[in-house]
Amino acid sequence: MVGVDRVVALGVQYDLQIRQFMAISIKSRTNKPLPAEMPSWGVAVVESHHGVDFRMKPVKSDYLKVFSFFAGAGRLETDRSNEVEAGDVGWVPIGQNHHLSDDAQRPMSLHVVCIRASVWACEPGLLDGQGFGVLPRDAGLSSQVSQRIRALLVEQTRGGLGCASAMTAMGLELLAMLARYTRETARPGQTPSDRVRSYITRMERTFFEPMVLDEAAAMTGMSRRYFTRLFREITGMSWLDYLRMLRVNHARTLLRDTDRSVSSIAFECGFDDLSTFYRVFGRASKLGPTSANHKGGISPKKYREEVRRQVSD
Repeated sequence: MVGVDRVVALGVQYDLQIRQFMAISIKSRTNKPLPAEMPSWGVAVVESHHGVDFRMKPVKSDYLKVFSFFAGAGRLETDRSNEVEAGDVGWVPIGQNHHLSDDAQRPMSLHVVCIRASVWACEPGLLDGQGFGVLPRDAGLSSQVSQRIRALLVEQTRGGLGCASAMTAMGLELLAMLARYTRETARPGQTPSDRVRSYITRMERTFFEPMVLDEAAAMTGMSRRYFTRLFREITGMSWLDYLRMLRVNHARTLLRDTDRSVSSIAFECGFDDLSTFYRVFGRASKLGPTSANHKGGISPKKYREEVRRQVSD
């Protein structure tokens, strides 16, 4: 076990690194890039507000950078010139020359998440073949990145015991999200139908997360009405029915193959309360193979009993 004195010492060490880092980040306006004093765990966030006289020379960093722009406009220059404005997200790999230049009338404000390679050492191929640079403008992606950066900032500010572990996990989660996004969604020349299909692919992997139809439409850059029409044309179902189908199908798998409690299964599948889970599951079971003798639908427990009896027979 780690002694109490050791725990306190670690907490003080982490707090000191964080205070040093935050002291750099709180300046109101800057005319040059803020230096990155990386903490030992390899994940840190800088908040930067550029002045009208901001200048940055091309640099190479020994850590990956994720940029989240929330005010102003300008360019992220890498091996190509990328226009950016509020809501855009970009990332630059380790060792790539890059610099920022601002619109003369609208200097930028942004967050930069700095991540060392040690953070994704558990999955060395995570970033292989990724399309770095500025990602296609996507309100849904921007919202998700902002949420994760906010959580990182809170953890970085609080510091103390657990900060290193939490920030490492959050940094890795951010990278995984961007890696999946670029492979599943961020392909140039997509038609509206292509974007909806890409969203469906993402939906099938994240069905357990809280979802709102308006946010789903925003992720594809479409109006709610246009999105729902294309979604139904592609799937033959409404957005809500498709989401419920994904959750119920996962629940059926767990009911069939595990002995976990119904409440545990409901939670994993994205249901916040049992009454909703029972209602949705019962309604869906009317269309399932075990519904012949249960016109009103069956409960999750009854479904488990029937499926296992069929297997044993």
